[in-house]
Amino acid sequence: MELLSIILSGVLTLISPLGLAIDSAAERSIRERISSAEALEVRLDNTPSYQLLGGKISKLRLAARGLYLTPDFRIDTLELETDPLDVDINRLQQQSEISLSQLLRQPLRGAMRLRITQADANQALRSPAVLEYLRQIGPNLTADSSEAAQRLAQRYQIINPKVEFLQDDRLRLEAEIEDRRENKTLKVILESGFTLVGGRQLQLVQPRIFYGDKQVPQRLLDRLAENLTNRLDIQKFETEGLKARVLQLHITEDGIEIVAWVRLAAPQQATAAR
Repeated sequence: MELLSIILSGVLTLISPLGLAIDSAAERSIRERISSAEALEVRLDNTPSYQLLGGKISKLRLAARGLYLTPDFRIDTLELETDPLDVDINRLQQQSEISLSQLLRQPLRGAMRLRITQADANQALRSPAVLEYLRQIGPNLTADSSEAAQRLAQRYQIINPKVEFLQDDRLRLEAEIEDRRENKTLKVILESGFTLVGGRQLQLVQPRIFYGDKQVPQRLLDRLAENLTNRLDIQKFETEGLKARVLQLHITEDGIEIVAWVRLAAPQQATAAR
């Protein structure tokens, strides 16, 4: 959602009664909203061209390589293509702080292809934002809300995370669990394959977890896999009016590639569609 907002807001701000947006201007506007990009190409199609002044875009196409949303988060390849867009330009000009979905006269539909390399993923894992999230993950994952359970969860934290992409849609996650009371660390390795269910849920395939020189028993592993599968349902991350379906997911030693379809509608449109 944030990625779509960055791209589309960069394009929409160019639309004004004074003139028409052009591809190079759209590229410059998007670059102003990200950290950097090694290569970025934007194309706006409009027939007839004057429709752009009314907020209508026949098609938006974007191709990027080395796209840095932040200095620590690099996307190796991004390709985006939308169906026709229809935006309330008057509302955009009158209200500076308004969500993208509230500007839409009709739902926005599009498809994107995203590729992230192993180096990209590990750079993101080492970023301050991700490390802070990992420090909080223990208390957040604790099902028991008692004070004793929370103290136990806060005693441990995840440090030194690392990911390795494998063949056949598998990956390996390594990290250390730090016992802040005893000042000790324990290495943990999670290796698993992934498969898509219904375009929205990732299921673990033949997962294995090792801690130190031991392996997690299958009974506990099955319970953990079920819990993670529920958490990896992208429907839970959908905001009001946003729907997404993953059409393809491939993991190789070269990287992870995702092809997804998205639909964004104004809140009232999303309610009417239910």
